Amino acid sequence: MSTVKGKQTVYNIKELSPETAIAAGERMSHTGLRTQNGMLLFVAARPTPPGTRIQVPHNHPHEQLMVVVKGCLVVEIEGVSHELKAGSALIVPALAFHTAYVAGDEPCSTFEMFAPVRRDFLPLTEHQAEKYPDQGEPWVQEGTNTWTKRPA
Repeated sequence: MSTVKGKQTVYNIKELSPETAIAAGERMSHTGLRTQNGMLLFVAARPTPPGTRIQVPHNHPHEQLMVVVKGCLVVEIEGVSHELKAGSALIVPALAFHTAYVAGDEPCSTFEMFAPVRRDFLPLTEHQAEKYPDQGEPWVQEGTNTWTKRPA
């Protein structure tokens, strides 16, 4: 539920939490908010079996800032692994190849910021009172699972 006061809208983060879907058996869940130029996602994911990535290595034209709120996430950027525990943050530069997996036995919750807005995540913001004309940038090139080809 959001409340509108003048031109500002306040959202209750607990009401946006994707952890409800995780509790219902989903492996990973997202919800989010956006502005004209950026997007904030709330992500929850179950632990993954060792060696199992959440996604294949990919890149996109969006800068990405990840903040781990709960659990542990291992993020690999351009072949370098970073273990992020609750309270850690990491920036994934635009076009950097990366992947991630949940480490440990507990689910992981993150806040993830993208700029510019990701077109594929626009449905996650339909609940917002604010509406924006910009439809964001595609996450990947059509027919692929990444933006550019991985360098040889």
